[in-house]
Amino acid sequence: MFSEKQRKEYTFQIIPHVSRDIFKVGLSKKIVKIIISCLLIGLIALVGSLCYYYYSYNNSLERIDNLILFKEKNKELISNNQYLYNELIEISNETEKINKVLNQLKKEDYKIRKIIDFNS
Repeated sequence: MFSEKQRKEYTFQIIPHVSRDIFKVGLSKKIVKIIISCLLIGLIALVGSLCYYYYSYNNSLERIDNLILFKEKNKELISNNQYLYNELIEISNETEKINKVLNQLKKEDYKIRKIIDFNS
């Protein structure tokens, strides 16, 4: 349809407001399509990277919240463990006292049995 000289071409002009020099850039339709395609691919990549940043930022905030919650629960468990440890020490001391009393009672029982057997 168009000969080599009549092919469609886009001309971009840069006209500075200070000087009278006009810069003209002529680009073929194919080059313009390639430039627009590259710009669209760059835009898609930018939007994709922003979406990924938003996703990872929200995940990191969620992880930080979970970490704070974990630290609070950990402190609570440590305090509970300390309380239970103290209770266990008290029970151990009470058990030791009861064992001493029981041993004393066994000795007394042995003495009483010995006296009863001796008198019989």
